[in-house]
Amino acid sequence: ERPPFRGSLIGISGQGCNFNQRVSTTYDMPGSGKCVMEYAMRIFAVRAAPLGVNCNVIIPGVTRTDAWSRLEERRGMPTGKLREMVVGGTVPMGEDIDPREIGDAVAFLCSSTGGGKFITGVSLPV
Repeated sequence: ERPPFRGSLIGISGQGCNFNQRVSTTYDMPGSGKCVMEYAMRIFAVRAAPLGVNCNVIIPGVTRTDAWSRLEERRGMPTGKLREMVVGGTVPMGEDIDPREIGDAVAFLCSSTGGGKFITGVSLPV
């Protein structure tokens, strides 16, 4: 008999440790830490599944935040230009993501109704 769904563990990673992009030497510490977290979540997924807990990782894409405007200001770029360049060069669908949409993906994976509760051990690009 399958145990009742009891909850979720969700990790938030980043594109830098698993995305097909040029390696950045300035991302060495956060990147390696996120790689370890992604691997650990796959192990947790196997161990927690018999307890009714799913474990997954969200990998946010280019996200609309104030950090972009601060970077653009430091580089003397017009507002929105840097994010537009990054989206244009790395996002196949050509659109950045709103932070609430990341929350929607987390909510789906944590939901006791629908298919999210059956997904475990994945690193999901959003």
